[in-house]
Amino acid sequence: MSIRIVDIPLKQLKPNPDNPRTDVGDVSELAASIRAQGLKQELLVTPAGTDGNGAPLYRIVIGHRRFAAARLAGLEYLPCRVEEMTAREEREVMLVENTQRADLTPVEEADGYQGLLDLGADVSELAGKTGRSESFVRGRLKIASIPKELRGKSERFAQLSLADLDAIAGFSDDPKAQERLLGKAGTNDFGWTLHLLNSVREEKLYDEAAYAYCREHDIEVVELGGRLAWIMRPDGYRFPEAISRSTPFPAAYETLAKDHEGKAWLAHGDSGWRASFPMTPEEIENDRRRDEEIEARAAQLRERRELISRFAGDSMELRSVWMRKRLPGLKAIALRAGVVRLAFQALIGAHGLTMSEWNPTGVHDTFDAYNMLAPTPLPDKPEGAGDAFWTDEIKRRGMAAGAGFRELFLLLAAHLEARIAWDEQEGVAVANTYYGVLESLGYPVSGAERKALDGGFLTGKQDE
Repeated sequence: MSIRIVDIPLKQLKPNPDNPRTDVGDVSELAASIRAQGLKQELLVTPAGTDGNGAPLYRIVIGHRRFAAARLAGLEYLPCRVEEMTAREEREVMLVENTQRADLTPVEEADGYQGLLDLGADVSELAGKTGRSESFVRGRLKIASIPKELRGKSERFAQLSLADLDAIAGFSDDPKAQERLLGKAGTNDFGWTLHLLNSVREEKLYDEAAYAYCREHDIEVVELGGRLAWIMRPDGYRFPEAISRSTPFPAAYETLAKDHEGKAWLAHGDSGWRASFPMTPEEIENDRRRDEEIEARAAQLRERRELISRFAGDSMELRSVWMRKRLPGLKAIALRAGVVRLAFQALIGAHGLTMSEWNPTGVHDTFDAYNMLAPTPLPDKPEGAGDAFWTDEIKRRGMAAGAGFRELFLLLAAHLEARIAWDEQEGVAVANTYYGVLESLGYPVSGAERKALDGGFLTGKQDE
């Protein structure tokens, strides 16, 4: 290897494109020192061909900061030690020199190792030349695997911590995941995104291991969409048990199979893995009895709901007949008193609710009740007309001479009718106050209605 020291014009010196250190930083202080005292240490360069005029060119190996500072200081020539080097030797010298500096970034060092690896060096050789451990070198090479085209999509890439870089490099088999992480780099969302991606990856790896085990042991897997794996099972099998991802699938499955002494029915879905094992004869009998009890309770509930439905229709019919017959003849004093009581109940509520808490029922339910109660039902809506047609009709009726209180009474009663629910505490409370108004006006409350008003359907005592 020939070595010589010469003064070389700055215009014949070229920065090394493979220099691990991509940013020489601020060289203003060094430039001031060079102006005052000159350059005390030569650069290390290697021949790099000639320019268009035949003048020799040299590629800088060591001294990029001094070169930048000298150019800033206005020097025309720099002392250089010229050595003939192979591309691999250049990279080795630059990497060793730069790894001894504290300001070389992990990415720069990683790319330096990768460059030498591409030229035939191995990990142990890189570790020996730089004084690093082999595990350290492998860690840096992992970072170097992050594609350069993805790095350019993040403005914060150069400022990422070593932990962030390791996390991103860990998804070398998933460029889309790396791109998502780089998009969140340097933000508060990085940790959250990393957690989600790790969860997805761990779930995928777990599933792959589970499927491989099932194929090896001839275990059939049923694929279930949604979360049905929580409840699906064949006849004669126990309710499915979850297989925790915190335990490797083979160990988790074999523990369950050993405890239950049988081969599982396996299901996989959005809810994870579920294993169901055959029931004992005693368990099958208990299961049958439980199903019978559930069906019996369901039949009772259906019967009770049917009874409530029939009662609601019958009692509504009684009130409707009475209202259509009696409303036209109600005296003004009684009508006014009824209107006041209904208005208070409708607008304030059975339990003293404030106006802001009042939640009116649907308009359609109120219109339906109005039509049941009114001596003259509302006319059919013309085609294309909205609910405003009926609202305007009710207003028109209320404007008729002497009909204001009667129409208001009817509308308030319809509103409360729509809120009655015999199987709900609030609905029964509405009915109690409403019936109180009707009874004060002469409505005859039947025994069945009285039981319902006393909470008969809520307690299951209503039997008429």
